[in-house]
Amino acid sequence: MDRPGPDYPERRVHHFAERDPGDRLHDQQRTNTAVLRSPIGHISFPSSGNGKSGTGTKTQQIAEHIAARLRGSGLSCDAINVKYLPASFSLNDYNSAILAASAHIGKHEPEMVRFVGKNSDRLEQMRTAFLSVSLAQAGVQDRNITPERREAAAADVKKMIGAFLAKTKWRPTRAEPVAGGLMYSKYNWFIRFVMKRIARRAGASTDTSRDHEFTDWVALDRFVNEFAALVKSG
Repeated sequence: MDRPGPDYPERRVHHFAERDPGDRLHDQQRTNTAVLRSPIGHISFPSSGNGKSGTGTKTQQIAEHIAARLRGSGLSCDAINVKYLPASFSLNDYNSAILAASAHIGKHEPEMVRFVGKNSDRLEQMRTAFLSVSLAQAGVQDRNITPERREAAAADVKKMIGAFLAKTKWRPTRAEPVAGGLMYSKYNWFIRFVMKRIARRAGASTDTSRDHEFTDWVALDRFVNEFAALVKSG
């Protein structure tokens, strides 16, 4: 995946992986990477009745995939929900971190904004990556729409990432857009209604009879491999 452009200042690298509330971090040894993800999305959706809510489940899936991939490359890794940080959590226990946050209506989750603000000094000292998960990126990747619409989607993605980095004053080593998904079958009627409206605005599918997967897993794995190589290089 491409390096961040001039609007995405570069620093170095760090990873975060997903853990359920109450889980403990590994106290026995220093862990290489933390993969942090936002809780449920900028819009706070009620539960759909099956334990899943909003598009945050997609960000969770992406974070867990990254963590598994990092472990498969030989790196130790913790996956963490920034809303449920263990009492013993400290970025000083890591030498790299990946932060994944989903964006809705042009904004990323406030929990991730607060986390970066609180940990900005440590993040600036380590290798880090920011992954912005959005439906707008799905438009960038859609070869079935006009070039003009793809360019407009790309501009929206760049604006959202730029706004997050400007607000937090964070300079990650990498800033990468990731297309999310529409898990209509996992939403209750209200979430389905809201997400359909968001999808229509983003130019994504409004067919609620099935789920829609937009994540480019090959590109995501390529990014993880590059990040793992960077961490291993010291």
